[in-house]
Amino acid sequence: MNPRSIFFVLGKMLTYFSVIIMVPLIYAFFDSGSDIKPFLMTIYFSLGIGLSLQILTQKVDNISLKDGFLIVTLGWIAYSIIGSIPYLVSGTFTSFGDAFFETMSGLTTTGATVMTKIEGTQNSILLWRSITQYIGGLGIIVLAVSILPEIGLGAVRLFNSEMPGPTKEKVFPRIKDTAKTLWIIYIALTIAQTLLLKLTGLSFFDAINHSLTTMSTGGFSTKDLSIISFNNPAAEWIIVLFMFIAGLNLTLHINFLRTKKFNYFHNSEFKLYLFIVLISWIFVMLNINYHNNISLLNNLRLAGFQVMTIITTTGFVSADYELWPQFSQFLLVFLMFFGAMAGSTAGSVKIGRVLVMGKSLLKEITKVLHPKMIYKIKIDKQAVSENIVRNISIFIFLYFLIFIFSSLFLTLFQIDIITSTSAVAACLGNIGPGLGLVGALDNYAFLPIGIKYFLAFLMMVGRLEIYTVIVIFTPSFWRK
Repeated sequence: MNPRSIFFVLGKMLTYFSVIIMVPLIYAFFDSGSDIKPFLMTIYFSLGIGLSLQILTQKVDNISLKDGFLIVTLGWIAYSIIGSIPYLVSGTFTSFGDAFFETMSGLTTTGATVMTKIEGTQNSILLWRSITQYIGGLGIIVLAVSILPEIGLGAVRLFNSEMPGPTKEKVFPRIKDTAKTLWIIYIALTIAQTLLLKLTGLSFFDAINHSLTTMSTGGFSTKDLSIISFNNPAAEWIIVLFMFIAGLNLTLHINFLRTKKFNYFHNSEFKLYLFIVLISWIFVMLNINYHNNISLLNNLRLAGFQVMTIITTTGFVSADYELWPQFSQFLLVFLMFFGAMAGSTAGSVKIGRVLVMGKSLLKEITKVLHPKMIYKIKIDKQAVSENIVRNISIFIFLYFLIFIFSSLFLTLFQIDIITSTSAVAACLGNIGPGLGLVGALDNYAFLPIGIKYFLAFLMMVGRLEIYTVIVIFTPSFWRK
């Protein structure tokens, strides 16, 4: 482990973080209802610490695997602490715990909020809230890799430590080029969605904020009632489309741009993702259509929106799904444990892992019937090694182990079972809203401060795919 390398990269990251904070600062300067002081103080603080760390360390050496894990985890915590400053200085929150929770929820694209009066908050603060999700969506470290030339060979380790999903494709020979291309696609899709939302009648402010939080699969809204407030079916259909796109592996878009061929259906994970979305959409639509006295088209839209927002772990709300039949509610909770494709901005387990485990289960059943048969798991004609299958099995085991014990922990504080389990599932899966007291139209403000810190930790664990954070707490990590 090389402390100089770790603190130098963290210093660089904080320096660039201060540049990002200039976006809401500039907006606040021109917005009569906003204050520039919260962002000026945050820039000074972030820039001061960042430059100090760089001066003290002076250079970066090669980054080891351990360094990569530590940089990613510390980077997320540092950004969450500094990102809390605008909330505190502006008076949006009086408690650091609330500000930290909101920032961590933003950076991990969870979308769980403790903000009780969103529409009464300064626009510049709401913009900052959306930006935290946007930079957290594609990844703080992916951003660092794309702009920090000093990282060198360590870029691969950082990229692999931070990018969500069981596989990370470089696409280009240099990981830095892959990271830059991912950001170009990410920004281009955001611009496209903003323009389309503007055409539906949304204000530019609402359009850009909801585009930032759609492409990041974050779910923060500028309205107290989320998407319900707009009563705009056209805007909802556009958001559904872009949530689906955000749930795709971003390297599929890169390959499409490079080859000019729409080979998405050649990808097994994409086909399974599409199948789960469509079958869930149909079942929820039929279920709520049987109980609702509204048109089939409206039920189609409402069902599609909620299925898409849950499976992509975005967390927008277009209806109070707690009023829906129990079957639809349970199916939405079930989808919380799927997530979208690996390599997307979504959270949770990921379709790629579900696909591998499904094939692994089929293999074991086949071996029972035909013990002497040689059976290899293949995804898109490529064999999946036993090592990958084992890693995915352990990941899923850890995921549900953390879910179960975390849910039990919350019940110790007299929080009902439905609220406890759905809150843990929503935070660990980076989804946002759950059921019970943290349902579609509720928030997390009522929770004790200690529980908020605990759930914020779960958000980070889920966003960084468990291993990156958990490995730091093992004794072997700290041995030479």
